[in-house]
Amino acid sequence: MPNCMVRITEIKIRNLKNVKQGEIKFKNYSKLKKNMNLEKGDMLGIYGPNGSGKSTVIDACIILQALILGEALPDKMAYVISIDEPTAVLEFEFFVQVGDDKYTVAYEVELGRDETGGHLNVLGEKLVCSTLKEGKWKVQPILIEYRANEEEYFKIAPRYKKVLGEDRKLLVRDLERSFIFNKQNKQIFREKLGLGNLLVEILRTFHQFGYFQLFVMATGHIGIMERLIDTSLIMGNQYEVFVRRVEQIDKVIEILIPGLNLEVEHQEDGKTQVVSIREGRKIPLKYESEGIKKLITLLGVLIAVYNKRNICMIVDDLDNRFFEPLLNQLMEVFASEMEGQLIFTAQSLSTLEKLDKNHVIFTTLNKDNKYIYLEKMPRKKNMRENYLKELHLKIQKERLYASSDNDTLRESLRNAGKMREVIK
Repeated sequence: MPNCMVRITEIKIRNLKNVKQGEIKFKNYSKLKKNMNLEKGDMLGIYGPNGSGKSTVIDACIILQALILGEALPDKMAYVISIDEPTAVLEFEFFVQVGDDKYTVAYEVELGRDETGGHLNVLGEKLVCSTLKEGKWKVQPILIEYRANEEEYFKIAPRYKKVLGEDRKLLVRDLERSFIFNKQNKQIFREKLGLGNLLVEILRTFHQFGYFQLFVMATGHIGIMERLIDTSLIMGNQYEVFVRRVEQIDKVIEILIPGLNLEVEHQEDGKTQVVSIREGRKIPLKYESEGIKKLITLLGVLIAVYNKRNICMIVDDLDNRFFEPLLNQLMEVFASEMEGQLIFTAQSLSTLEKLDKNHVIFTTLNKDNKYIYLEKMPRKKNMRENYLKELHLKIQKERLYASSDNDTLRESLRNAGKMREVIK
């Protein structure tokens, strides 16, 4: 299919973990529907205290990726629905370009727990698309909508319904997977509606996006590290690509950490391993420091998102993976020259000095309005100064942080120390 690009332009979250209502609109796209052109790169950092809702955005994106790939939702995700709510709703808006064709696509999904409470179920989905024709955006009827508990469990654009005919009865309903992006259903849509059909092309584009262009890295994610440490995981036809990837990472890591290089080494028994080299001394990568492994884990994708417009990288706790001055340097370079889309969470305030206010969102204490851009702030000051000023003066409509005084903290520490120890 033609070269395609998908960019996330808006995320809405309801009843996920501690976020009752949260909305993130990417400001780089506020004028998209008017000027029809996409800026080359886009960065958004999500900042806030521990447990304030930053990682909830990452969880939403993990769910999104599983859905658009037609995979079963991870069991561990059952906990993400707010305890006092029966369902959670996620809404995503995207800018999509396939060849010369441009679209905006809205995808909504409702999630609920199964009877055991241990699994997530897909209770409903909706896919809506607008197309750019002769300089104007034309909103299409709902392409497809699915509801798990209704007798007429899915609705589709009337012009598609007639073509599907009795084959509609072959469509699969699997509560642990997306109905819209289910692999068997997509195949039926493709066979009956044909290539070139709007629904078919949108589904194909999102599969390519989810599989090849979207990288979601939660805390503890090891990604490429599995294959760097255990090259037996690499299939034969992927080996040359793998070697080139190691060579790419090596070119950057020797700049970031002078004196360090990576190499794919062939052993006498016919096996290969990746080694790090310092001053001529080789160490199997699996024995390197955790800090080096974390850095290498990200570099492969960072190189791609820096150079390619169609790559989207989403990282939790980005500042937990880099030495602070090194991260600040990367932020400065990426903010001005990156081609793709980078979304990350962080707590290190020093990185704010390298970012424009349109590149930063902050969590609030309001569960009904969890994410905000800072407003009414001097443009001359950097974002770190603005944020610290806000914590002191409370200029924004929403509170960002609940601090305690030192006396209260001292008292709580003393009282805790007086309690009988139950763990030795």
